[in-house]
Amino acid sequence: MRYLFKIFHELDIERVIMGASWTFNNHLLFFHRLKEEEDPMEVPIVSSPFWIQVHDLPPRFF
Repeated sequence: MRYLFKIFHELDIERVIMGASWTFNNHLLFFHRLKEEEDPMEVPIVSSPFWIQVHDLPPRFF
């Protein structure tokens, strides 16, 4: 399922795209700035960088 958001202000666009990972109801949201004539259904959803935190990991475990 894909949704299209239209954001008008450049500062808001940058904050959304460059900001931390976004989620809704525990689902990861991907944001991509569409180019003119680009089909939203053709934008690849492959990966998203994000940080994880692991507690009590033994030394040399990773």
